[in-house]
Amino acid sequence: ERMYPTVLGANIGTCITGVLAALSADASKLALTLQVAYAHLFFNLTGIFIWYSIWPLRQVPIRLAKALGDTTAKYRWFALAYLAVCFFIVPAIFMGFSLAGDAPLLVLITLCLITAVFVGFVNVMQARFPERLPHKLRTWAWLPEPLRSLRPYDEHIFAPMGRFCICCKTAKSTSVELKNVKAELAPSNLELAIAAERM
Repeated sequence: ERMYPTVLGANIGTCITGVLAALSADASKLALTLQVAYAHLFFNLTGIFIWYSIWPLRQVPIRLAKALGDTTAKYRWFALAYLAVCFFIVPAIFMGFSLAGDAPLLVLITLCLITAVFVGFVNVMQARFPERLPHKLRTWAWLPEPLRSLRPYDEHIFAPMGRFCICCKTAKSTSVELKNVKAELAPSNLELAIAAERM
């Protein structure tokens, strides 16, 4: 919560840097570079107005950030996977569909929006009014486990990689390591007896 306004200010700073960099372009390309820089600037300003100035909406990104943090605390590899998916794979998919034409891109965007609205609506109903949902939709247990949990990926994909990369260690191996650390740090019975005698 404390970092939220700091991150927003940093975003504005990068936008101003982009505008200054655009001004250094060649005169023949100045209009295009400024157009991109202004688009970036006003996109961030609009986002700050919506998600920070309107205080009821301020909790939405904070709660999402907390959820991502909790997931990363459980699965170390999730941070790298999140960066790869959100900043490389998804933009590459949308760029590919945009090159294919307007119709495929619109179909993709429509399907993504419908799916996001449906999942969000069902999640809210599950949390607040589960009795109003059909019995099957009251939980996501009917979905295959890879579509509702990160545990299969944690066990079958990243568990072997954890032997070579510390950030890919699974939640199970991490919990075992923490137990070992606690066991090593715990005082022995002899140490407790000596401390009791001194008291």
